[in-house]
Amino acid sequence: MHTFLFAFIFSMFSVSTPQTNTLAGLTYLVKEPVTKSDDEPLLIMLHGYGSNAQDLFGLAQFMPTRYRVISIQAPITLAKGTYAWYHLDMADGKPKYSFAEAETSRKQIAQFIDEAKVKYKTKQVHLLGFSQGAIMSYSVAFKQPEKVKSITALSGRVLQEVSSAVKPNNQLQQLNVFIGHGKNDNILPVSYGKEALGICTRLNVKLSYNEYDMAHEISRQELNDIVYWLNGL
Repeated sequence: MHTFLFAFIFSMFSVSTPQTNTLAGLTYLVKEPVTKSDDEPLLIMLHGYGSNAQDLFGLAQFMPTRYRVISIQAPITLAKGTYAWYHLDMADGKPKYSFAEAETSRKQIAQFIDEAKVKYKTKQVHLLGFSQGAIMSYSVAFKQPEKVKSITALSGRVLQEVSSAVKPNNQLQQLNVFIGHGKNDNILPVSYGKEALGICTRLNVKLSYNEYDMAHEISRQELNDIVYWLNGL
């Protein structure tokens, strides 16, 4: 699902076309940190179903200045300019998907993280995903929590196969999780957000759970809350 952002983001600010890079077989866009430091944190963005790397990259300019921001493009081409982490069928109103495809993408994202840590000389990696990108963020962090410091999961859900397999452990207790979901989401209902809340509570992660008066989108208030939360990490 595409990210529906408030028009203010695009009407008040412009983003020049950045150079496309490649790691672990995935193309990505990168915005360098404004504030330079040792071990600069890396924020990796994962877009939703049917979108592309440019979508979430519009948020890069609002992120904390010490972060290097990367937006990855999913590996599966649906049509020109639209990509996915795994195929999805919503014909009967319920999501049907290939968990094998989701696992392949999860492993590719994990490899990307490893290569990005080396290339950008950092140990601090944060994931921010919207919709299907949030689903992938949960999967990566819950299965390999040692790879990331935090995830920002927006309008997503936890796959049942992941939820049933993951158990509480010391590394998960160090994971920071921001969940954001629209109360009026008609694509992935807020019940999925509440379910993720229960799973995160069971895993004893460091959690910030937030609901907003919006649909399947990112509102200005949510964006403000994300930036405030990231600044506090």
